[in-house]
Amino acid sequence: MLSLPTYLSFVSVLLTAVTLVLAILAIGIGVLAAYTFKELANIVDRAVTKRADEALSDDRINSRIDEIAFRNPRPDATKELESGFDPSDSGER
Repeated sequence: MLSLPTYLSFVSVLLTAVTLVLAILAIGIGVLAAYTFKELANIVDRAVTKRADEALSDDRINSRIDEIAFRNPRPDATKELESGFDPSDSGER
């Protein structure tokens, strides 16, 4: 006896095919994401290393020290010393 395809068997086959397609798509996206993440990590590592080398170079550190120590005097720090602490102080001890 030959059985005729029914609606239930059609839906069953259709859902099985959709499930297989979605599973293959998920695996493909996972492989692509893993590869992209690895490449992104390598790019970030190279960029961070380059930036750290630039920031920690001797020229950069010396210029920053010069800028802080010599080029930016604090005018308020010596104003009190120039005006004196006590105007009635004659300086004789």
